[in-house]
Amino acid sequence: MADSESDTISYVIVVRDTSLNARSLFCERFPNHRGGVNPRTHSPYSSVPCEIEEISEFLGWIAQNLSNQYSSICIVINIGTPRTWSSFEVPEKILESIREYGTKLNVLFSSPAIN
Repeated sequence: MADSESDTISYVIVVRDTSLNARSLFCERFPNHRGGVNPRTHSPYSSVPCEIEEISEFLGWIAQNLSNQYSSICIVINIGTPRTWSSFEVPEKILESIREYGTKLNVLFSSPAIN
């Protein structure tokens, strides 16, 4: 992504279709978690914001402690930019984690509405 002081990038790990036990363990391990239910599928999910350096560690904990208690894991990259266009190169650390843990990747761009 082109350097811009007004751009923001955040990372979130989302674990979908979690069992009640998995959600409980997730809440204990990640006190800053969020969770809810997908309005279309009615399936529960848990998510945790993280820094890029934490992604592999968090995915490792999830794989080790919650195996067979969820349907999928996704790394979400949220990019906020005031521009109407942007490009983004996924960092190698994230690509390595995707390969190692078999996660999905969502990259979301958002920009303020133009009047």
